[in-house]
Amino acid sequence: MATLAVVGVAAHGRSCGGVEPAVKMVDLDARTHASAAGEAGISVSGMKSRVQRGRAALQAQLHACCEISQDRAGHVHDYQPRSGGSCACGATPTTDQ
Repeated sequence: MATLAVVGVAAHGRSCGGVEPAVKMVDLDARTHASAAGEAGISVSGMKSRVQRGRAALQAQLHACCEISQDRAGHVHDYQPRSGGSCACGATPTTDQ
């Protein structure tokens, strides 16, 4: 089951508004907070804060852009671009013709 970060990249072929490097390193590259913090030259707690802020920003961008179906644990089951136009992350609504 996918996380919102993975769905953001998979859904649009790129990140919505740019996945923060911290989120990419930890969630998409499956690195530890300590490893990512070492590469970024910051403390582990600083990296954890950046990941939390990045996840929150990505979640807000995705929910503004797409209808996302999640289970109780927060795992994504499906998503569809919202109707009414395109959004900042490049998704366009599908139309049945």
